[in-house]
Amino acid sequence: MEDDPATVVNLVASAFIMVGTPYMITEVLGLSNQLMGFAEASLALGGLIGAVLISIKPALFPITRAPRFLFGAAFGFLPIAVVMASGAAPMVAYAVLLVSLTWTMAMCTFFSIVGISFLQMNTPGDLIGKVIALTMSAANVALPAGQLIFGFGFDAIAAPILATFVLAVMLGVSVFAVRTFKKAFGKGAPAAQTAFAERTDAEGSAAL
Repeated sequence: MEDDPATVVNLVASAFIMVGTPYMITEVLGLSNQLMGFAEASLALGGLIGAVLISIKPALFPITRAPRFLFGAAFGFLPIAVVMASGAAPMVAYAVLLVSLTWTMAMCTFFSIVGISFLQMNTPGDLIGKVIALTMSAANVALPAGQLIFGFGFDAIAAPILATFVLAVMLGVSVFAVRTFKKAFGKGAPAAQTAFAERTDAEGSAAL
C-alpha cells in the first residue's frame, strides 16, 4: 500500500466507481440508462479536466502534492456516502453523484500523471520500461480484482457503507503517501518540484 498507492486506488476507488456507479444510478435510484450515460460522461470529463489543467499549469501540480490529490480523491466519496444514506430525491442524489465522480476522477488523473512523470524522471534510463511496466501491470491487475470484490459487495452491503469503506481506505493510503513522500524528498522537495515543472513544460511545448 505504501509503495504502490496506484494499485490500491485501482483496487478500491476505481473498482467502486466502475461497479457502483451503474448500480447506484439504475438500481438504487431507479433512474434511466440515459442518465447513466451522462454519469459515464462525467467520469470522462473529470479525467479531461485533470489532464488539461496539469498540462497548462504543471507548476501547480508538483510531485510533493501527490498525497493531496489522494486526499482530494478520498473526500470525493464522502458526499456519495452521505447522499446515498440520506434518502434524498433521486435527481438530487444523481446531481451529487455527478459532481463527486467528476471531482474524484480529476484528482485521480492528477495523481496518475504526476506519478508516472516522476517515475520517468527518477528511474535510470535502462530501467524505465521495466519499472513503468511493473507499476502499470500491478494497477491493471488490481482493477478486475476490485470489480469482482465490489460485484459481490453491492449485492450484500448497502452502497453508503461501501462508499464509507472506500473513503477510509483512501484516507489510509493518503496518510501512508504523506509519510513516504516526506521520507523520499525532505529538503530536496523544492528541487524536485522545479525539475518536474520544467520537464512537463518541455513535454507540453514539444507536443504543440
